[in-house]
Amino acid sequence: MQLGGYSLKAYFKMLTPLLAFIAAIWMLRLLLDAIGVPLDIVKYFSVTAASAIAVLLATVNIHFSHFGGALHVVICTAIISAFSQLLIVSAIVFSVLSGTPNIFTAPEFSLAADPHHLRHIIGHLSFSIGAEVLLGSAMGNLLLLVLRLILPTSKRKNLNQVR
Repeated sequence: MQLGGYSLKAYFKMLTPLLAFIAAIWMLRLLLDAIGVPLDIVKYFSVTAASAIAVLLATVNIHFSHFGGALHVVICTAIISAFSQLLIVSAIVFSVLSGTPNIFTAPEFSLAADPHHLRHIIGHLSFSIGAEVLLGSAMGNLLLLVLRLILPTSKRKNLNQVR
């Protein structure tokens, strides 16, 4: 399957370290909560913030590796957003199925009136992905524009890219 002239394999090859970073923050957040670290500290290990950082780093990589342009930023943002929201949803589903509360089902971060967290899950899979893609794409493409204006690179193709 080709997206913007590149295969999904090429996108995942470029994004793997960033997706691993997001997964590490997600796991750290779960572990800190599990060992009893106060929520006031755990809340700073945000999967959403890690996703935003990943979008910015992916944009910098797109610029310097000549991977593409605005469309490629949007595609990378969509992949990053879907991955991060699926991690969050998996933690919520695990909490509901196991009956073990975690940071993602804490009343401060979810809808306490919904014991099965269905609205919470649907919100992450719809609104959160949509909002992250829109805002992340805008942020990434603004950064790409600034990079192209102040740090132009040569037009030669990077031969190491997987198509």
